[in-house]
Order: sequence, then structure tokens, then C-alpha cells
Amino acid sequence: MRLSFLAAGLALLLVSGTVWAAGEEEGAAASDRVTITYMRPEHPSSPIDPQAPVYEAIREALNIDLQIEAIPSGDFNAKVQLLLGTAQLPDIARLRQQQVNDFADSGVFLPLNDPVKNQAPDLWAYIDAIPDAKKTFVDGTMYYVPQMDSFQKLLAPIPMIRRDLLDDLGLEMPDSFDELYETLAALKREFPDSQPWTVRGGTRNLLNRAAFPMGMGWSIHWVPSEQRWVYGTVKPEFKAILEYFRDAYADGVLDPDFAINSSSQWHEKLGSGKSLFYYDNMTFGLNYTLSLRQVKPDALFWPVPVMENSLGTRQNFSYPRHWLSGGFAVASDSKHHDRIMELFNWMAHGDGLLITNWGIEGEHWHRVNGEIEALPEVLDTYRGASDPQRAMRSSIGTGLLQFSLIVDQKPIYYYDPPEVSDWYAQVQADPNMHLPVLPPPFNEEERERLKRLITDVDNILNPALDGFIVGTVSLDEFDNVMKQAIEAGAEEIEEIYNAAEARLR
Repeated sequence: MRLSFLAAGLALLLVSGTVWAAGEEEGAAASDRVTITYMRPEHPSSPIDPQAPVYEAIREALNIDLQIEAIPSGDFNAKVQLLLGTAQLPDIARLRQQQVNDFADSGVFLPLNDPVKNQAPDLWAYIDAIPDAKKTFVDGTMYYVPQMDSFQKLLAPIPMIRRDLLDDLGLEMPDSFDELYETLAALKREFPDSQPWTVRGGTRNLLNRAAFPMGMGWSIHWVPSEQRWVYGTVKPEFKAILEYFRDAYADGVLDPDFAINSSSQWHEKLGSGKSLFYYDNMTFGLNYTLSLRQVKPDALFWPVPVMENSLGTRQNFSYPRHWLSGGFAVASDSKHHDRIMELFNWMAHGDGLLITNWGIEGEHWHRVNGEIEALPEVLDTYRGASDPQRAMRSSIGTGLLQFSLIVDQKPIYYYDPPEVSDWYAQVQADPNMHLPVLPPPFNEEERERLKRLITDVDNILNPALDGFIVGTVSLDEFDNVMKQAIEAGAEEIEEIYNAAEARLR
């Protein structure tokens, strides 16, 4: 069953509060059919089907065919660099902020301030209400529509451990990183074939998640206690973090394949019981718990409260409320700017906002006492999937990983077992959880300088960090390597960030 969204005289469901006249809607429906190309990275847990109901709804509502190019996430950055370098972008591309910033001065992107204000006012009202959204602008110009949130629970990359195994062995929940090490070592002794702490995304992801909670963040990061940006990797305190992981690698506590695990290998290890701990998006713990319960009915991943580090402090970043560090850029040479703005505004209110997050009324959702709820038979369809909520949204074409400008996360919580509500409550109540700070906007000179500095510093640090952890580079070389990184510009990166932050404030 399909809905006739734009039948003459239909009163649209209001979400944002803006009413469109029937004549305007009829005009949109009567527009000539156009094909708009849309490119984005494809998450392995959420494949994109161009024939999914949401994309069919866009065709019916707006006479727009979306020609979708979904690039595997591992190949996406290389593809984007090629397209940006040759000015061959599709009409719409889901990009990261850094990718946009690097090419903002090239003319490849459409400046969006006036088109969005004038032709997508509902979308502009949402952007204008989020103060940090302006930090994504380049010299005051918006070059991408940031992906924003209408509802989600506080979420964090957080340590997740097999609590059922702690209970089985009489082990306490660790309260410090030293206790965590001893706990994982005990699990390794009990399960010698296990790889207790596993990682996706290699050394970068390992340090990006765990280094700040351990006392000194990796690369350039915001330090809430100092209210400034710090390039943590080159600080003396970072040596102790590398030593911790070097010991964990040598003792078999850290997955020996940590540097090369693909996302699918990471998921497999945690969902099969091969690995027992991770420091990443806590919601994956639900999938692993459900998978493990097929063999061990009481299996349960659980968030470890923010732990004390070697400096005697406790700190952890949550995820931001919105996804401002990425969004939807429009090619300057697209022939469909007006229709794209029509699409964007439709997605930001009324039926478009509901459809891109929930699917089709009567097919995928209904109202219960005035509240929108997914249909039980739809939920039941995906209960057997390894990742039910992502499978559901992939099939319908809804939400964060498909094509939604303003994301309602309520549908992802339907498959949570009762215990998971306590996860969110624990994270929400933890006083040591900090919201991340978006980098400040840089001027053209700073952007060009940062490109060079970041490349030069990464070329020194990235191979050395791997070597320090796996033991191919002696930790006695730490001071020398960090001196090289400072000379290449690590501290200058820090200075540029803080100068831009001060200018903004």
C-alpha cells in the first residue's frame, strides 16, 4: 500500500510548524521528473537499496528519482578525493567536514546560505536553532547541510565488558584502568584462546577512543578541564598510555590483530565470544548480547562506569547530540539546485520528516494514543537479524545511515532488551561524561596551513604509534619521535586551533 502524499487538499501532518498551501504542493507534484544523483558511504550493517520504500516515496511525492551511489565505507575516502580533485561530484554527497573544508575554496560546492534560507525555510529554522551548526561554516558560508537530531538518548563510545563472565568468575566491575588490565588478564587466563580487548579501525580508533579517558587524548582534542585544544600525542603523559597498550599486546590482552581488523571481523569476534571487551559505540553491545544468548542465555555486555586513570582523574567524551561533523553537500555545477532545495525542505518537516525516519504510515508505523509507533509486524520481521534495528532501517530506507537530514533515533530502541535502558541511564547520570566540542571554523590561510601540518605530523606519528604498541619501536625512542612531530608542526596545530577558538568566542 502506498500513500498519496500530495492529493489535492490533503492537510499535511505538521512537525516543524510550517504549513504549505495545497497549491504549492500540487505544483511540486506537477514538476517535471528529474534524476538527482546522491552518493554516500555505505555502512556494512545498513546496505542501501535504491528501491526501498522511502526512495519510492520521494519519487511519488516530489517527482524526483534518486540515483544512489553507495560506496563501501572502506573505499569512500579515496573515491571522494578523486571526485573532489576532478570536480566531478554528484548532485548531493554525504561528506565529512574535513573533506568539505579541504575543498571549500575550490568552487566545487554550492554555497547554501541563501538557497536554504529562501527555498528551504523549515530546514534553515532547524539549523539556525543549533548554535554549534555555525561552526561548520567556512568563512561564514555553509557548504553542507549538517545531519541533525530530533531525538536520541545520550550515547557514548564507552568500555563494554562481558558482565556475565565477571559474575561467573566472581570478578568485580573494574573501577580504574589498572583494574581493567587485571580483569582482562584474568579473563585471558580463564579463556586462553580469547582475544579479550578487540578493536576496529586500527591504532587510530584504539587511541581515539581510549586515550582521553586514560588521561591524555590522542591527536588534537578539546580538554574540558583546561578549556583549550591540546595535541595530546606529543605530550609526555602519552608515553604511559602507549606502554599500557604495549604490555596488553605482549600479554595477549589486546587482540593481536587490533591494527588490521575490519569492522566485520571485529563484530564477529565480539558476537561469537572470541573477544570479551571493546571501547566503542555502546549500542553494538546489544547485537553481541543477542548473538551470544543463542549459546549462553545469560550473556550480557555491560558498560563499565568511567574509570580512574593513572593521573587520578575520570573523563570520557559522549557522542555529540547532532552529527555536525558531516552532512550533505551540493555540487555547484548541478542542474537541479531548486529541486534539491525542494527535497531538503520536504525532508525537514511534515510528511518528509516522518517518511525519512519511519517509513510509510500504515505500512511501517501507526499512531497509538497520538504517539508514532512502529507496527509490531514490521518489528517482528527483523528480530532474527544480527543487527535488527539497522536491518529494519536499511530495508525501509530510513534514518541515520540512509538519507535523513534530521534524524529521529526512537526506532533504534525497539529491539533493546530491558537491561539496555539501564545502560543509557548509567551514561546519562555519570558526572564524568563530557559532550565533545566541535573544532572552530578556520580561515583560508589556517585551512591551507593545517592541511600541510597534519599530513607532515601524521607521516611521523602513525607508523611510530603502531611500532610502539607491537614492540617494533622501542619506547626509549618516544622523546625523539615526539620531538620530530613537534618540529613538523604538532604544537603549531594546537596554536592554530586555540587561536581560531578564541576568535570564535
